[in-house]
Amino acid sequence: MRGGLLSRAAILLTSGEQTSPIRRGAFVRRKLLCDPIAPARSELVSPGAIQPPAFNSGMTSRQRWTAKTSQGGCSACHGSINPPGFASRITIASALPRHPRPSSIPATGMKVNDLPIDSKVDMLLDGTAATHIEGGVGLGDAIAASEVAQTASAGNGFGS
Repeated sequence: MRGGLLSRAAILLTSGEQTSPIRRGAFVRRKLLCDPIAPARSELVSPGAIQPPAFNSGMTSRQRWTAKTSQGGCSACHGSINPPGFASRITIASALPRHPRPSSIPATGMKVNDLPIDSKVDMLLDGTAATHIEGGVGLGDAIAASEVAQTASAGNGFGS
């Protein structure tokens, strides 16, 4: 099943050759939901805090990013940024070779592991009730059904 815009490599790899759930999530919040997320303020984060978490073969990307962004002043913004980034992760993983699974992606050198990918999230889209979303296709469906997204896309010219 295709996931529309959110399954396109140009969207999923918004940070260049390596994937970033944070950049994907920020893209969804800013561009598809018109959520004015400000960049992290340098006075609130320590030097190097914005760098991706180090690879750890015993942790998934989601676990590493959650550990990094759930502390201190990061959690307030990342509570809305992380879910759409984590939901769209499965689409990228399904494109990677499975047999045999390399320890890194040859074209980029990005390290990978064989840990299961959890693409289930609860995300606020409209009002205060969280929407349960599974994977990139589910994220696209939830956004398409969202009144906030429909209003945002109409204002951006996407809906006309």
